[in-house]
Amino acid sequence: MSLTVFLALCVLGLDFMIYVLVQWTYGDKRRALARQLAAHENALKEQSPRPVLVTHKRPLLDHKSHWHAGTTSQQT
Repeated sequence: MSLTVFLALCVLGLDFMIYVLVQWTYGDKRRALARQLAAHENALKEQSPRPVLVTHKRPLLDHKSHWHAGTTSQQT
């Protein structure tokens, strides 16, 4: 009975030491990454939608007739 209690305490002690080791090595990095990810996701949610570009459906004009409307061009 005492051997079972001793082994149970040893296993719990090892689990605690592994937990502390993992938190010591990865704890701050994981929290910082999680915070940055959450801030990025919140910024994307709060960002207003992008404006929509609406184009006209009229045909394109010749650049000569558009720029020189009403004038005659003389070519030699």
